[in-house]
Amino acid sequence: MALGRKTGGRKAGTPNKRTVALAERLESLNCDPVSELVSLAQAKDIDPSIRVRCYTELMAYVYPKRKAVEVSGVEKPIVIMTSPADVNL
Repeated sequence: MALGRKTGGRKAGTPNKRTVALAERLESLNCDPVSELVSLAQAKDIDPSIRVRCYTELMAYVYPKRKAVEVSGVEKPIVIMTSPADVNL
């Protein structure tokens, strides 16, 4: 960047040529990947693990990904109970 500001290239948010070409090609083939993914996720005859993967992929477009949180300053160990058998503290 010259002088601390943008002096050339695409404006922010403008898709690159490959992205535009792919979108045009999918449209010419009458293919909507999101609709197909939703159809697979909602199909009752599809393996549940595939349906979960479809929903997981779709979630990325609706919900932000959560980052790990570091816990510091804790004097006692943190215990995560996963079942009633873990209560033997």
